[in-house]
Amino acid sequence: MSCEVTTSSTPSMYGNADRNLLMAHVQKHFGAISGIGQAQLPSGGALDILALTPPSRKHIGRLFSAQTSPSAGEETILLTIGAGARPMSVPKDSELPPRAEYLIRLPADWNVQSGEERDAWPVRLLMNIASLPETTQSYNAWGHTFSFSQGLPFADNTGLCAAMLTGMNDREGQCRLNDGEAVTFYEVIPLYAEELTLVAEQSPVALIDEFIRYNLPRVVTPDRPNVAVMAKRRAELVKNFQAMEDSKRHELTRHMDALSPEERIALKESLAADGGLTRQASNLVRQAMSFFKGRK
Repeated sequence: MSCEVTTSSTPSMYGNADRNLLMAHVQKHFGAISGIGQAQLPSGGALDILALTPPSRKHIGRLFSAQTSPSAGEETILLTIGAGARPMSVPKDSELPPRAEYLIRLPADWNVQSGEERDAWPVRLLMNIASLPETTQSYNAWGHTFSFSQGLPFADNTGLCAAMLTGMNDREGQCRLNDGEAVTFYEVIPLYAEELTLVAEQSPVALIDEFIRYNLPRVVTPDRPNVAVMAKRRAELVKNFQAMEDSKRHELTRHMDALSPEERIALKESLAADGGLTRQASNLVRQAMSFFKGRK
């Protein structure tokens, strides 16, 4: 099921006053509305999908490093309005937010109006996640992961096949309705199967750390690097470096330009892990890392 982005919309299940609050919040913190599409939830309620153009990178709390993030006008945000109109079945006496909306960030040239699966899968993903609490009488929350395709890629142009929810700071990530109840905004991060396994075996934070480590942007890229595969290779490299004599490892710090980014990170971790990171080696690694970051 795809959702065509148009320039008109009918009201969602929010009352007019609450919907106005949400729309004002969205435009203040996430960007100007360039289009609105509509889909139906299993209950029959309306779910709007807003297409937004962010004015700058200041509107979203940082999850990954901003070094490689797009600048103004280089991304489109798709955001639901209507998913949080009904509260989720959160556990009693928990502090989990019962109302939520969802967003995903795409390159600005993504064809959000296309019905082709290679273009429409982000909309389908948003709809699946938004409707899940209602169809299963459960709830979505930070760090939750989803796999709706039984491990199969979302489309033929990507290996991404799953997703995880992350959050934002309170100012941007929550909107108070007229009765004082908050609607929380979650960001959807598409994942590879190996990354889904990493979350299950370690934690959502462990996966986010890998994104930060490799300075990956949050905008969806169908062929982005698989950080779980990179983490596995880095762990093997760390072991290999630790098996070397200290003199050989320190010598490698003088030739960082000959190493891959994974090797540079692994070498630094190897030296730090056993206390072998001398001041001289530390300075060499820091200089080399800064140099290569500046060349990206």
